[in-house]
Amino acid sequence: MGERLTEKRQRILRVLSSRTQAMFANRLQVGHVMTVDPVTVSPEASVDEIRRQMAQRRLRHLLVVEPKTNYLQGVISDRDVMSRSGTTAAEIMTPNPIALPTDSQLGPARTQILNYCFTSLPLAKDGRLRGVITLTAMALALQGVLQVLEHVGFLRPGQNGGHTPFEMECTLHLLHQIASEELRTGDRIASAEGA
Repeated sequence: MGERLTEKRQRILRVLSSRTQAMFANRLQVGHVMTVDPVTVSPEASVDEIRRQMAQRRLRHLLVVEPKTNYLQGVISDRDVMSRSGTTAAEIMTPNPIALPTDSQLGPARTQILNYCFTSLPLAKDGRLRGVITLTAMALALQGVLQVLEHVGFLRPGQNGGHTPFEMECTLHLLHQIASEELRTGDRIASAEGA
């Protein structure tokens, strides 16, 4: 059963608060903010059951795993359910999805999600599902980073709710570092795709 949004937000905030060094060094890992118990279905699950689970749990994707081994078989998005024909998960899933190890850096994972227009990325070790990183988790991580920065005094509201010029300069410098890393990572992914 998937985490509720409030629980996920609190867990991510706890993780970020305990890993401020990694956060400031832009070295957060996907494992720090992943959903550890994603909702899964077997390859034999019916499309009707998949629709029901997605509607009841308000999910945009389901991971398809082999029940006995937890080996990742595929991913089913809400778009797949609407546009593909078939009666089972195996027939409508995207097989052999891109999966990352849980110790992957959050920055490159974020870039992959954005470049490929994914809503989630499975996390696996030796082919076995360990969790999933979603756009929601990334948005919550950003929210958590901002809260931690405010808590440690890096961002403090000044007069009229603004920030001091020094704080704004530091924030812009940090954002510039993140953006530069995104561009380098994006170039590496584009180069790998062209190879």
